[in-house]
Amino acid sequence: MRPHWRRFFLAFTILAMLPAASVIAAPTLDPKRIALVIGNSNYRSFPRLANTINDRDLVAAALKDDGFDVMPFADLDNGSMRRAVKDFSARLQTEKAVGFFYFAGHGVQVDGTNYLIPVDSTPRDYRTRTAAAVRLSLNEILEQMAANGNDRLNIVVLDACRSNPLKATGLANIRHKLPKSAQFFIAYSTSPEDVASDGVNSMSNGPYAVALASAMRKPWLSIDRVFTEVHDYVASNTSLEQFPWHTRSFSGEFYFKRGDENDFWARIRNSLKGEDFGAFLQQFPGGRYARNACIRRLELAQLDKMTIEERHTPDLAVQLRTRIAERINICPEGVEGSGQKRTIFATSTDQPLTEADLDKLPCDDLWAARNEMFARNGYCFRNFEANRYFGNKGCSTTYDSLFGAATPQFKVLRSNVYKIQAFEALSQCTPKE
Repeated sequence: MRPHWRRFFLAFTILAMLPAASVIAAPTLDPKRIALVIGNSNYRSFPRLANTINDRDLVAAALKDDGFDVMPFADLDNGSMRRAVKDFSARLQTEKAVGFFYFAGHGVQVDGTNYLIPVDSTPRDYRTRTAAAVRLSLNEILEQMAANGNDRLNIVVLDACRSNPLKATGLANIRHKLPKSAQFFIAYSTSPEDVASDGVNSMSNGPYAVALASAMRKPWLSIDRVFTEVHDYVASNTSLEQFPWHTRSFSGEFYFKRGDENDFWARIRNSLKGEDFGAFLQQFPGGRYARNACIRRLELAQLDKMTIEERHTPDLAVQLRTRIAERINICPEGVEGSGQKRTIFATSTDQPLTEADLDKLPCDDLWAARNEMFARNGYCFRNFEANRYFGNKGCSTTYDSLFGAATPQFKVLRSNVYKIQAFEALSQCTPKE
């Protein structure tokens, strides 16, 4: 490239460049997880359901991937269903486990009580309260799962009401009063009083099971977000005819798929919700990004206290950092990096870099030269490679607060950063994450 074209390209790249600002800690172990998964298909007196056993297999496989000890059953009669629920509930109590109950099949409500239909039932069984009393109700399942003071989370998923065998409405809303100490998350594949889809002819699974299995496999997706994703997928893929529903009666958070610290951080690092960073700190209180998470949570809490006018000031990031400066000392100290003793340009924060300084540097040195300026100014690195290399020992500064400062010193820093980024673009350097 000719010199004058090279200078033109550098100048253009610098002007066009926008400011752009992981290893792994062991996660906290959950209690044991046990799942009872039932798919009833071959009914004797009700319409056969094509996909329920496939759905059982799909959900069971996802639960196994998430660390559940799965108890799978298919085509259970009344006695077998009762025994399966009894054995499952006994294990929850004995092993103090998180419980997950999934049922795919016919369901019906009688006088506001929900019943899960075994394969040997007949329509006559559900015509009166007396007859229905001998059949397995949702109320009985909830009571057994909560028995003996089990204080672990119990998750109940009813992928039922795929047809309308009794010409009545779908399952009723939850009316059963749970024990005060019971912790439940209860989900229906469709809204109360409505009917769910068993999938179109070309599908081997119902849309609810497909969405649920997929969402449960995503690392560090909270239980509420899992079922929000399920809701959105099912609504979209049934032309807005089926709307899943869920409710919770527990505090705290639960994750089906756990991952490492970097997985969690990658998901939340740009979040504007303080609770996301609080959840991160619960899982990784001494992790590589713990200081980042703590500072970011303080910033977002301060942001909530500011007026609309204050939030729209040009130096918002600087104001935030100033207001929380005295509270940063409550945050974890941060970790040392592996490359702190290596310096590319010792004075690059204060003195402008020239083209000759940067012309022969390889990509790794350009990257280190750009980031060492941030490290010297206390920047809390949020990406994997920079955090590993420079660390976050005692960091306190965000990217925006550095670039938002109006002092001559930081104007030099910004100019040098843009120059290095331009050379990285010229050299076609691969970004480090």
